Amino acid sequence: MRPYKNRVLMVCLVLVLAFTAVFLKLDDMMIQNQDTATARASSRSTKTLTVTGMRGTIYDVNMTPLAYDRLSYNVTFYRDPSLSSEEDRKNYTRSILKTIQLVESNGKSTITEFWLQKDEDGVWRFTTNSTSETVNATRESQWRSNFYLTNTPEEELFDALLEKYLIVDVLREEIIEEQGEQAAASLTDDEIVEQYEDMIVKILAVWQASRMNNYNSTPVAIAYDVGFETVSEIEARSMELDGMSAEESSTRVYPQGRTAAHAVGYVGRINTQSDMEEYTAKGYPSDALVGVSGIEKSMEDQLSPYVSYRQGERVVEIDTRGKIVREISYTAPVDGNSVVLTI
Repeated sequence: MRPYKNRVLMVCLVLVLAFTAVFLKLDDMMIQNQDTATARASSRSTKTLTVTGMRGTIYDVNMTPLAYDRLSYNVTFYRDPSLSSEEDRKNYTRSILKTIQLVESNGKSTITEFWLQKDEDGVWRFTTNSTSETVNATRESQWRSNFYLTNTPEEELFDALLEKYLIVDVLREEIIEEQGEQAAASLTDDEIVEQYEDMIVKILAVWQASRMNNYNSTPVAIAYDVGFETVSEIEARSMELDGMSAEESSTRVYPQGRTAAHAVGYVGRINTQSDMEEYTAKGYPSDALVGVSGIEKSMEDQLSPYVSYRQGERVVEIDTRGKIVREISYTAPVDGNSVVLTI
C-alpha cells in the first residue's frame, strides 16, 4: 500500500512542478509582450488628416462636362518633428533624393519652387518672385524662422542649408553607389555642388515645402498626378523611403479643350499673400487649387471641396517613419457643388 501512496505523491509533485513551470513561463511571456507592446506604442502616434473630396463639375446647358475632377495620386512627404538629429536629417535627405529619382524615372517631376536663386554673380539670393516687396519680406521672415536661419547672412543661406541637411554627403554616397569610390574621391564638395546643382535645388524645394508646413504637422505633396507604377514603387520601398507616401487626390480636366475656355476659366495655385490669408481662413490648405478666372473663379465657393464644412477627417496611427499603420476612424468629405451654364 505504501509504494502505491508514494507513486501517487510523486505524480502529484511532478504535476505541481509542471504547472508551476508553465505558470512562470506564461507570466514571463506576458511581461515580455507588455514591454514589446509598450515599446511599439511609444514609437507610434495618432494623427488627424484632412480628407478632401472632388471639385464640382461645370456643365454646359446640355449637361456636357466642360470641367471635372478625375481621381489621381500624389506623392507626399511627412517629417516626424521628433526626428531632428543630424542622422535623421540625413536619412530624410536620402529619402527625398531617391524619391525624386523614382518619380522622374516614371516620366513625372517633383516640385521645384525654391526661394533662393543664383544671381549673375553666382550668389544665391532670396526671392519668391512676388511683385510685392511686402509679400517677399513676409515670406523671407517666415522662411528664415522655419529653417532656424534668422540671423544668417543672405549670401550664406544656401551653404547653410547644404550643411544642415547633409546634402553633399548624401550625393557623395550616391556617386559611390553608382560610379564607385574612386569617382567620388576625385570630386571636391564644391565640384559636387556644381555638377548636381539642379538636383540640389529639387531636394531643397522639398525641404522648403516641408519646413513651410511646420505648424500644420501634415504631409506635403511633392509630386502631383503620378502614375500607378510610382505608387507601387513608393509602397514597395516604404522601409527605404522615410516619410514618403502615395495618397489619393484629384486632377482637373477640361475635356473640350479651348472651347468656351474664356467662360469656363481655369484653376491654379494660390499665388498672393492676400489670397492665401483669405483662403486659409476658409480652411483651404496652402497648396490648394483655386479658380483663377472665369466660372472657376466666380463660382469658387460653390465648386470648391476645400471649404471647412465640406472637408472630411481621417484619424490614423502612424509610426516614426511617417507610415500609416492603421485607420482609427473616418469621416467622408463632401464634394463641391456642380454648376450648370446657360451656354
